[in-house]
Amino acid sequence: MPPAPLHTRGPDWFRTTGQALFGEGHGWQSRVSELTGFDRASVSRWASGRVRVPHPVVMILSYALAYGLPLYAEADEEAKTEGFRNAGQALFDNAAGWQSRVAELIGCDRASVSRWASGGVRAPRYAALILHYAQNHGLPETALSEIRDG
Repeated sequence: MPPAPLHTRGPDWFRTTGQALFGEGHGWQSRVSELTGFDRASVSRWASGRVRVPHPVVMILSYALAYGLPLYAEADEEAKTEGFRNAGQALFDNAAGWQSRVAELIGCDRASVSRWASGGVRAPRYAALILHYAQNHGLPETALSEIRDG
């Protein structure tokens, strides 16, 4: 039986993946929090199964499992307005509607992407990481097919 699609990964997958990336000790949840930019309490709720693991976190951990952990400096640079805008435009060949396509990729609304791209608000780490991985390793439908399909 093939594994569940990326958007339906549950707490068992989350715990196993987090521990595979960061070790089985208690520190793996803090490291996932640091990697994704989500708070430690959220990570704990995902690990316990009380709250569903968000799509962006599943994508980041899947990319990290397939391609290794990113350098935090690279992700932080991507989160800057110019880096985020350039990465999003480059990923979709500067085509009209690139912000909508980035929003779909990240799993957020287009208005958020527009604010991040314009400099109104700095892009969160998870958004920058997804763009970073996609730009360096391909879009999820191609880059992560080996994870989805087994």
